[in-house]
Order: sequence, then structure tokens, then C-alpha cells
Amino acid sequence: MDKDLKDIIARIAVKAGSSAMRKAGEIAKPHVVRAKANWEWTQIPKKLAAQEAKEAREKQREERLRQEAAREKQAEAQNKVLAQALKDDQQRRDQASRRKAQAASAVIAAAAKPTSPSPVRTPSQGVAPTPSPAPKPGPAPGRRR
Repeated sequence: MDKDLKDIIARIAVKAGSSAMRKAGEIAKPHVVRAKANWEWTQIPKKLAAQEAKEAREKQREERLRQEAAREKQAEAQNKVLAQALKDDQQRRDQASRRKAQAASAVIAAAAKPTSPSPVRTPSQGVAPTPSPAPKPGPAPGRRR
């Protein structure tokens, strides 16, 4: 740093320090104030370094939070995809089980159908007489041409 600038700052500090000490009822000693100003001057780089380190830590923290938020967002998207795939799989399974049940009921219904065309009557309904076969058109039976 510039020697003149340092002296100017020290003089300002002496004046400020002496007026502050006078207000407190003490007499300012210029060499003490100048030493204190010099000491504070040496602390400036340390304070700047501490401030920069603090800012760097804050940036790292923000970056970490941003990455964590991105990971959470990605995990949520992946969970949505997995949930949809699970839902689709469950629907497919339900549909297959419904088809199997329909096929089984169709087989059972086909097996339960009577094979004879005449309906089965219960005794309470009465027994219907067996219909006689209808006569066939053509010459009467027993006659030849």
C-alpha cells in the first residue's frame, strides 16, 4: 500500500481516536492511536479474507442446496414414472384376470347348457306329450309307384 495513504489514514484515526478519548475523559496519546490504526490496517486483509471465505462457504451451501433440490426433483419424476408403470401393470393384470374369469364362465355356461333341444319339464309344470313327427310330403307310406 501507499505510504502516504497509510499516513493519511493514521492521521484521521488519530483525530477520530483523540476526539473519542476526549469525550471519554481521557487524553489521547498520538503514538498509541497511531499504533492502533496500524494494527487495524494490518487486520484489513484478514477481515477481507474472512469475508471472502464466508462468501465462498455461502456459495458452496447454496450450490449444495441447489443440487439437493435437483436430486429431489429427479427422484420425484422417477417416482411418478414408477407409479404410472405400477398402475399400468396392475390394470393389465386386472384385465387379464377379468378375461380369464369371462372365459371360465363361458366354459361353465357351455357345459351347463342342455344338449337336447326339448326343454326339461318339472313335475309341477306337468309333463308335455311327446309331439308326433310331422308327416313327410310325398307318397303315402307303403305305396310304391
